[in-house]
Amino acid sequence: MASGIILVICTIINLIIKGFRHNYQLPDWKIVWKYSCLILSLPILILLIFVGKPAMPILLAIWILAVLLSSLGLALYARNFIVTDFRRSIWAFLDGLALTPILQLFPLFIDYGVRTSRPTLLVVAPIVSVTVGLFWFGTMTFLYKRFKQPYTSLTNIFLSGLVITYLLLPLLHYLNSRPGYVRYISNSPNFFAKSVWLQVVTFLLVVCVLWLVGKWRKNNTNLNPAKKLLFWLVLLTIGGHLVMGLTTGKETDIWVCKDDQWIKQGNPPYEKPFEEECGIVDKAMGM
Repeated sequence: MASGIILVICTIINLIIKGFRHNYQLPDWKIVWKYSCLILSLPILILLIFVGKPAMPILLAIWILAVLLSSLGLALYARNFIVTDFRRSIWAFLDGLALTPILQLFPLFIDYGVRTSRPTLLVVAPIVSVTVGLFWFGTMTFLYKRFKQPYTSLTNIFLSGLVITYLLLPLLHYLNSRPGYVRYISNSPNFFAKSVWLQVVTFLLVVCVLWLVGKWRKNNTNLNPAKKLLFWLVLLTIGGHLVMGLTTGKETDIWVCKDDQWIKQGNPPYEKPFEEECGIVDKAMGM
């Protein structure tokens, strides 16, 4: 969510500057990111370990920092792409929308289908989410040909999908959520699978879909950069799962939603969620 805010604000500011100064050149996003990592790492760790409530274990704080800096790099790359070539970024954004139902709905439907033993949600809904994504890619392929536009690279499509799903949607959720008149940061289960292997499978599925899209578009088949991105995503996902397992207590130490109320089970290492979050998925689906 924080990186989503940085992306939106920095992009708007740089577009305004470029509107007044047509020869305006952005600094290399990699250099900005490297210096940001050097400057921010220690202060953020101090905040997480010593200032935050509750204070984070060192290992968990390092993992949170890694996720934050990774998302910051994604935001800076997207900002440079948008400001440097606004027209191409619009096409990349539209292409990236096709990955959103796969990245978000596919794992969440399976997660919820397993928990509720609902075959429809477990099988049909994930298939529908993938079909919707493929249909949108087909539509975009037609539009590229209709308006004689060069195809967006598979890697930029992948990055666009990540930006939309994990930076912009959490920000939108934050801006539209006001339980108790206080905005809150969305929980990770709203965007990521609870099972580490399901999340890994989701990323693998995305790359498979991109491979298929490359075959459709013929001149857009270089998947090597996308595979490197997949490697880092999988590494971050598995690493996060291991860190959470070592630092956040037993699986039974949780808050359980029962009759629209949060009930403490065991000794959860985090505070009780907002009451409005209790059963939010069930309510959204009319259950």
